[in-house]
Amino acid sequence: MKTTIITPAQIVFGDGPPRSAEYDDVYHPAAGALEQARHVFLTGNGLPGRWRGRQQFCIVETGFGLGHNFLATVAAWLADPQRCARLHFLSIEKHPPSRQDLQRSLESALESSNSSDPLRSAVQALLAQWPPLTANIHLIRLAQGAITLSLVLADVHDGLRELTVAADAFYLDGFSPAKNPQMWDARVFRAVDRLARDDATAATWSVARVVRDGLHSAGFDLRRIPGLGSKHESLAAQRRPLPADRERWPALTRLGPKPSATSTIAIIGAGLAGCHIAAALAARGLSCTVYDRHPEAAQEASGGTAGIFHGTVHGSDNVHARLHRAASLMAMASYQQRVHESEGRIDAAFTGLLRLTDATLADMQAQAQRMALPPDWVQAVDATEATRMAGVPIHQACWFFHHGGWIAPAPLCRHLLRHPLISLVGNAHVQSLARSSSGLWQLQGTDGDILAEADVVVIANAHQATQLCPWAMWPLQASRGQSTTIKARTPGLEAPRIALGGNGYALTQADGSVLCGASSHAQDMSADARTEDTQSNLERLKRLTASNIEPIGSAPQQQSHRVAWRSVTPDRLPIVGAVPDPGVPTRATQIRNLPRAPGLYALTGLGSRGLTLAPLMADIVVASILQEPIPIEATILDAMDAGRFVAKKSMRG
Repeated sequence: MKTTIITPAQIVFGDGPPRSAEYDDVYHPAAGALEQARHVFLTGNGLPGRWRGRQQFCIVETGFGLGHNFLATVAAWLADPQRCARLHFLSIEKHPPSRQDLQRSLESALESSNSSDPLRSAVQALLAQWPPLTANIHLIRLAQGAITLSLVLADVHDGLRELTVAADAFYLDGFSPAKNPQMWDARVFRAVDRLARDDATAATWSVARVVRDGLHSAGFDLRRIPGLGSKHESLAAQRRPLPADRERWPALTRLGPKPSATSTIAIIGAGLAGCHIAAALAARGLSCTVYDRHPEAAQEASGGTAGIFHGTVHGSDNVHARLHRAASLMAMASYQQRVHESEGRIDAAFTGLLRLTDATLADMQAQAQRMALPPDWVQAVDATEATRMAGVPIHQACWFFHHGGWIAPAPLCRHLLRHPLISLVGNAHVQSLARSSSGLWQLQGTDGDILAEADVVVIANAHQATQLCPWAMWPLQASRGQSTTIKARTPGLEAPRIALGGNGYALTQADGSVLCGASSHAQDMSADARTEDTQSNLERLKRLTASNIEPIGSAPQQQSHRVAWRSVTPDRLPIVGAVPDPGVPTRATQIRNLPRAPGLYALTGLGSRGLTLAPLMADIVVASILQEPIPIEATILDAMDAGRFVAKKSMRG
């Protein structure tokens, strides 16, 4: 997908409803935004009645606007004692409001309507989580995570194409067909057809011919309902039964069979990947067991004392850049919550990260302007400003990532597993997987003994995953990395106030020591610390902070070292999602058509960016297991898909 340049909406406030300067149209009728949302979109889709008795309900909206439809839906959900367990609301917007304009509009709507305290609380939660306006799918969670808003900042056609969801209801909203015809063209209705469940409904305030024809072509039967205010009529629509030969959208096939409340779930690996998956499952009320070959969690690459997380900037805004931007935004929100929950048991710093670059400040500023990168996500700063921020001499321009910092991964992993629905089984050497005659996955030990059986298995044991799924053809490599810690007050040490990155990293830990690194050696399994790697780390530290540590060997008591192995792929992308089915021959060349092994998923290949990627990747895996909307664009999901190497081989014939 070509990234949409996201520019904030130009909103004109006056005596009447807010007006869009881009489209010369009002955001809502004079009768009221919340009133229209309830009358047209909720009533037109049979809500709240249709979500009652369901585990989850998914709504797709074609224009977020100022958020009134979402908030009216939240209010109805909160007020309904028979509501579904989880509400997913996906809304696309090319010109989102700034936080200031959103607050002004929503406060005005609350003042002019009979609003409940829960609705006011929802407004506050929405404003508190309003994201930097970047071209991504931004997750906003309300009601302790039971409500998820997936805010898709993109052109409507690109946004709909990037969704992996089976929608129960559609809110077709936007400026009028006369003012903004692309919001109502044939491509929109083809996407509605593709994304709709068999019993889906749709509603809109517009009864224009192009809208009626579009819904009919998308397989919906229409009925006119009374309008609101000056609008005499609105539209409500019901999906017609699909023909017997019509297949569901192929992208949904990789979500696999949905487990029941009594399904057993096993996770292999108790590092960052496995622990985040377990926590995401527990947050949804599902129990799971984590198996690891070590007696405790986080004993390998995830066991370091600290590590950095941050996004990245690329001129073409490629898959890597979009992935790491989305992941860093979720990582910051997730880690702040976990540190708060732990009551100080997890060391971390959320003060941002400076990434040194060889580019000139002028080139960086031009790039940020060309890509419309919002300054509350990333800024280009000169060496003087970077020096002021870091408290150490810096001689290069830097990118400053607001959603960056560092956290201690080992206590984070232990905290994630501290939940009554999660069990950890240590000293469990899972050597292979097999299917039983009843269809359960068997976790087999070193002697072929069965350690456990489960309906669902998630493989999250880094590069060792290849031996569990050899048919998936994962080209994982173990990359040896050595980090170095310099004790506080070591002569010549310059301790930065915020984390630094750029061909290495440096950060000051809670005890004042500085962690730096890290070396990288592919397929090197030596566990001994090496003098040359320590020297290389000190050179990185000197370049990043202007530290001048004494030569190695003169004060060894001031230094400590740690060796671990990262799991990396040749394309530097993780391996995520449902695993290909070894028992079904395939010639599929499209990843979305690839047959999947029932109940088998993977998360591995996080490389050196585990702390950045793990929270979002875990959410993707759990969403796949539970058939929830996938919280990443479909093109990025394709690039990371656990079946991509099988599909590539099939493509080669």
